[in-house]
Amino acid sequence: MMGRLAPSGDIVLSLVHGAMEIAAVGLEVSQRVVHRLSLSLSEDERARAGRFAFERDWRRFVVARGRLRELLGQRLDVRPESIQFAYGKHGKPVLDQPFCRSGLRF
Repeated sequence: MMGRLAPSGDIVLSLVHGAMEIAAVGLEVSQRVVHRLSLSLSEDERARAGRFAFERDWRRFVVARGRLRELLGQRLDVRPESIQFAYGKHGKPVLDQPFCRSGLRF
């Protein structure tokens, strides 16, 4: 197991020669970072974020989903905002076209 601190401050652990990664992402970030991450969200993600009653929950959702998009974008070599998600019957996101055959699971 190898660990590294990413430039974002996240902790990334790689297991079995890159076959699995675990990223620990801090959700308490500056307003500037929240704004930057919010720009990568899709319209449906923005709408979902807007339904949170408390700003703290809104910020955490924006940061978590924005960082997920960044991490996936790095691995797929695409801009985070270009990633499309589909949702399972329980709401779990999965990669949609054209990335659904990439083999990445999260």
